[in-house]
Amino acid sequence: MKKAAVIIPIVCVAVVVIVIAALFAFGVFNPSGQNTGSGAADQIVGTWHGTKSVMFGVATADVTAKFNSDMTGKIDGTIDAPSFGFEKVPVSIDFTYEHKGGNAYVMKIGGQDTAVTCDGTTTKIKINPSQIKSDYPSIDIEMDLTRV
Repeated sequence: MKKAAVIIPIVCVAVVVIVIAALFAFGVFNPSGQNTGSGAADQIVGTWHGTKSVMFGVATADVTAKFNSDMTGKIDGTIDAPSFGFEKVPVSIDFTYEHKGGNAYVMKIGGQDTAVTCDGTTTKIKINPSQIKSDYPSIDIEMDLTRV
């Protein structure tokens, strides 16, 4: 009876260690929040496009965002805000991003963090022209991008 009382806890500890190792190996458990190259973090990798008008057409953004597997990316497109004196201003922004778990990401543009979500079908981002250049208008344009 004493032998079983010693063996059972040892077996239980061994099973727990194996399960935790498997969770790390398959990217299911990732306490750092960094992209492990598998699972949900990969769903954002690719090219996305969207167009959005805000404030009754005061500003319009037409962008294509490319999220690379090395956690870098680029947004290209135009922002149109004629009432602010900006017509079809070309946009080209390099960024980095990190996977925060689940569908949550943080995009870093010009030292500022921007929350991003991606469910594999739609990527939601917020573009603010002032992040591109300080004298551009500060208008948050929330966009839904679809995979190209």
